Amino acid sequence: MGNWPNNAQVVFVGCNQWGDTGKGKVVDSLAPEADICARGQGGSNAGHSAGGHVFHLMPSSILCKNVTQHIIGNGVAFHPGTFLDERATLIQTGESCDNISVALNAKLVLPPHLLMDRILDSHGGNIGTTGRGIGPTYVDSLDRQGLIVNDMLNPDIFAEKLKCNLVRKRCLLQMYDPEVIKEIMFHPLLGGGDFYSPNGFFSEDAIIECYLNYGKVLDELQMIDDTDALMLQAHQDGLRILGEGAQGLLISSWHKNNRFRTCSDSSVFGWAQGVGLDVRNVDLAYGIVKFPIPTRVGEGSMPCELGGDQQRIWCRDASHNRDFERQFADDSPDDEDEFVAGRAFRVISDEYGATTGRPRRPSWLDLPLLRLAISINGPIIGITKIDIGDHCDRVKICTDHVYDGPDQRWGRLTLRRGDILHVAILDDEVLQHCRPVYKEFLTWSGSVRDCKSRADFPPELERMISFIEEEAGCKAGFFSVGKERERTIFSDIN
Repeated sequence: MGNWPNNAQVVFVGCNQWGDTGKGKVVDSLAPEADICARGQGGSNAGHSAGGHVFHLMPSSILCKNVTQHIIGNGVAFHPGTFLDERATLIQTGESCDNISVALNAKLVLPPHLLMDRILDSHGGNIGTTGRGIGPTYVDSLDRQGLIVNDMLNPDIFAEKLKCNLVRKRCLLQMYDPEVIKEIMFHPLLGGGDFYSPNGFFSEDAIIECYLNYGKVLDELQMIDDTDALMLQAHQDGLRILGEGAQGLLISSWHKNNRFRTCSDSSVFGWAQGVGLDVRNVDLAYGIVKFPIPTRVGEGSMPCELGGDQQRIWCRDASHNRDFERQFADDSPDDEDEFVAGRAFRVISDEYGATTGRPRRPSWLDLPLLRLAISINGPIIGITKIDIGDHCDRVKICTDHVYDGPDQRWGRLTLRRGDILHVAILDDEVLQHCRPVYKEFLTWSGSVRDCKSRADFPPELERMISFIEEEAGCKAGFFSVGKERERTIFSDIN
């Protein structure tokens, strides 16, 4: 029996939380039964793990020999240098990268985008971006200043559009310290100074030469294509299409209303648009839930965070990485101090950013946020990292939020202290004033890692999963009980 859901042609794998829920592993498990795999949003700020590799732009399905076509869609912020580096690494390990197409109209990440991302983050309230230029790339696209992948095939068009783009960037940069700009321009991600000029910050000639060379390489590899047309034809031909989401729904630009968010729509709607399909073409959307310990990278409110502000501030320090925190390996996840317990969970489950290495902020499962997520991505969820429950005696699940802040309006609703929110309001002006109501569960003895089906789960785990399904109005379609592909259990959802 395969993993592909019955009677489904188009399957989307997304995240119903803050990201880092294991989308790459699930895509890797489903890919052997797919004809086409496609990414539709995000960029190299996404770090997806599969087959011992961490991919930032490559679809996680790239290691699967059965897939006939891998797609990087129009909604992706595409950095050609990162892509070609990943391709070279795969080829060095004996993998093939011939059957991949990049959307001709994908958004092109340029050196000024990486500079603006880094300088705006350092001067704009410590948002906590990955510094990969994704946000500024999308801003330029919406502001009619962006370039697309196809521009690299047309030297005159590329040069003219780049010139117009840099005029505005130079105006914006006048307000910043030139020495800070110079320091950023010498960052390795910006070519170690290759694109820097003391006269106007950017060397137009260097950028043009580099990117036209990228275009030449991609053209010779026949990788630039009209992927929207390819996807539409594939759907009409009845081919199986697997969609790989990027980032988490709870930081979607379309659904989250504050600065602590990503810059693309990470829902099933955003993915469909980003690959040239209608969301009505999607037969099944899996929204992944990490349980018992969801995590988040970067800033922003998270009502169920273990250790609260202390944990958030600790994780803000990038030096508190995997190597540093190994000294706390003896901490207990059952410690009465939730900051210590959260840090213990992070060390046990290796929760560090795949792109940046930053420590991820742990929390308990938040059902008000999950209820909101499934109202957007649909009622089918997948649950990952269940085996982390092997290491603790109890877990908590948040059933409701209690608003504990000043009176404020939310549309026709006036929020007042003590109000119960069964479904979360995804805005930091509200979330920062919410405290969780918990239900506590005892965990199981032994390990779930050898479970082969849901029927094998210990009764304590089955009780928790059934509680989640009933309380959130969802159905679990798969379970991950270990990082290996074979430890992903797919369940009948009919």
